[in-house]
Amino acid sequence: IWHSEVLPIGGNLVTRDIAVGLRAALDDAEQLKIKYGSALPDEVPQEEVVEVRVVGSSLKRMISRKILCQIIAARCDQLVDGILQAIRHSRLDPQLFTGVVVTGGGAELRGLIEKLRRQLCLPARLGYPVNVVPMGHPFCKPMYCTVLGLLRYSGVRNENIYKTGFGNKPKGRLNRLYRWTIGKMS
Repeated sequence: IWHSEVLPIGGNLVTRDIAVGLRAALDDAEQLKIKYGSALPDEVPQEEVVEVRVVGSSLKRMISRKILCQIIAARCDQLVDGILQAIRHSRLDPQLFTGVVVTGGGAELRGLIEKLRRQLCLPARLGYPVNVVPMGHPFCKPMYCTVLGLLRYSGVRNENIYKTGFGNKPKGRLNRLYRWTIGKMS
């Protein structure tokens, strides 16, 4: 890793944009994003429609899936711009032939990796916490990279980390986070 940066643009902002743009509840907006969302609206047929519940009522309306994806694409364009700016500021762009790795729950949005490849003209891929938990583990997902990385690099390291997923039980402040995480694994 030559450079790492956190951009304050994530899936929660995409969800909020959908909620505002379609006048939908946040929970409904999240489900629309996951089920029908795409960062590539041009690849969505114009005639496809999705059902949206009007916020604060039981009424439902039909909207074009393409409109949903255009809302998503606008925020994804902002993410791409942020990544380009981070690359320029790092001054590593001439050596960045290996590409970018994207983590977080929003990284799994349909079409996002392809959008990054096209607009950055670089390889792009999802990042998984493979050095913390084994592939196939329920927590081996891009959305858990940060928390698992923090657990690993905050003193929860040992030889058995790859076998157990976490290693020795942490002490102090991390104990509560550790107990919560282990509880989710059970």
